[in-house]
Amino acid sequence: TWPCPVVYLVVPGQEGRRLLGRPDVFCAEQYLKVHAPPFLFEAFLWAPIDEARSTARLENGSVFFTLRKKEAALWDSLLAPEVDKEKMQRIREDAVLRAHEKAKEETDAKAVRKQERSKCALEATMKVNRELADSFLGCRNERWPSVSQLALESHTALCHLGLAVGDCRESPGL
Repeated sequence: TWPCPVVYLVVPGQEGRRLLGRPDVFCAEQYLKVHAPPFLFEAFLWAPIDEARSTARLENGSVFFTLRKKEAALWDSLLAPEVDKEKMQRIREDAVLRAHEKAKEETDAKAVRKQERSKCALEATMKVNRELADSFLGCRNERWPSVSQLALESHTALCHLGLAVGDCRESPGL
């Protein structure tokens, strides 16, 4: 029986040998898998664990799991009793499906954050370009014809880059 809220599990390499390479470790609510060919370890757990707070680490050729129970209840056994092939397959498929959904949500959230950062950067660039264009256009003075010409050239260049403020079909009002 497991009365404490944390379960520690060590999966050693096959026949006392170290796991070679980097094993594939998968941890879901009620399913654990360690695969390092030709070695395969699967466990269908008695009750759900908290995936986010549970950990697995590779050390000295063994995998060390620290499994945090979702509910601090007494487990009669580490493994679920009487799990037939169909139930094993269903648990595997559900675990993989949930992992894919979670990965997709994380990818989507990352894309949203990246888009927001890009939007902020674009807005900052547009603000700087607008301020530059305004300062060039504000310097318009008959005593400084070269500044007016520079403002026209800058506006034209910004139009070609697609960064100009205002209508690019018209002169900037020089």
